[in-house]
Amino acid sequence: MKHITLLVPSLLLLTVFQACDKNEEETTPQDQGLTGVNVAAGEKGTDHSRVYVLSEGNMGANSASLDLFTYSDGYYYRNIFGTINAEVALGLGDTGNDLEVGPKGWLWAAMTGSDLIEIMKPDATHVTSIKVSQPRCIAFDDGYAYVTSYNADSNENGKLYKIDAHSLRLVDSLLVGRHPEGLAVCDGKIYVTNSYYTTQEDGAKYATYHYLNTVDVIGVDGFRLLSKIEAGTNLKDATVEDDKVFVGALGNYYDVPAGVWCIDPSSGKAVEVKGAGYSILTGGDDKVYSLSVDYSESKAHVLYSIDPETLSVTRLDIQKLSSLSIPYGLGVDEGHIFISDAVDYNLSPSLVHCYNLAGRELWKATSGVFSGHFAFN
Repeated sequence: MKHITLLVPSLLLLTVFQACDKNEEETTPQDQGLTGVNVAAGEKGTDHSRVYVLSEGNMGANSASLDLFTYSDGYYYRNIFGTINAEVALGLGDTGNDLEVGPKGWLWAAMTGSDLIEIMKPDATHVTSIKVSQPRCIAFDDGYAYVTSYNADSNENGKLYKIDAHSLRLVDSLLVGRHPEGLAVCDGKIYVTNSYYTTQEDGAKYATYHYLNTVDVIGVDGFRLLSKIEAGTNLKDATVEDDKVFVGALGNYYDVPAGVWCIDPSSGKAVEVKGAGYSILTGGDDKVYSLSVDYSESKAHVLYSIDPETLSVTRLDIQKLSSLSIPYGLGVDEGHIFISDAVDYNLSPSLVHCYNLAGRELWKATSGVFSGHFAFN
């Protein structure tokens, strides 16, 4: 197999095209002329006022989109970025892989197919685009954003970028494992999950996948690799609850099952959370939630709640969960469980379902293509 390596200074991999440091007062959807659909009764007194939904879109088509749900009036607004920022030539971008809320309430979206981080104000007004090669996930700590990044060559290591979240400038970068995915910051350390790499012999029709089982541990101070922790196979999501790091492992899709692992930063060891299946993992409301998706015709999807202190697992009874065709995204906030259904692989609009903690469906709304990422502000 022929390999071509491009040596580019790390500062050139991350370029700020436009910056705005002023923290302007948040505007309402009505101020911006957005038209929404009333899907629920309004709720008062919630800590968060907005739920954002990032849709990945069709890969290669620059069709990612951003939706908004407002707790106070129960309105759902579709494609707010495209509506508000009509002057941005390629819209939100291609293949939105993560959405997080950073300092000043600004939104940071990892657009893997566009090789950039899109940064927006809370009202989704475009602030800047930062060039990063195949960004995957974002986490914040003490005024900095950390971003995992693929390398275009699957046999090369990925990178972890450190960005000043106020000046929006690159501070540092570090080589990590291959195809790094999720990351979480806990107790002065950054935890990065490594997923896989591929090889292909001369003349072979298909590539061979080699799944990884290590979490890279990087010190916040000094920004260097401290250790590697072995966890499950083919690692993906990472989240923090109760000063512990939880990671999801997809397995090898054959004889190594998917599961959830818990890392105790004080000991540096990972233990499997027994009884919890995994396809999508998130934290919220002081719990860890893992959604196990059944891709067979039976659609026996299961949502688990994990107590981060005891690691006890509860199987939640979610109304009509088996009616969802392809559960694709999971978020938990303010006593609400949000699950997106991709519906099919034919680029149909997704459906966003909202449940209470008892599992009763509160509302649903039509979203973009492959809606998969939630953020709360």
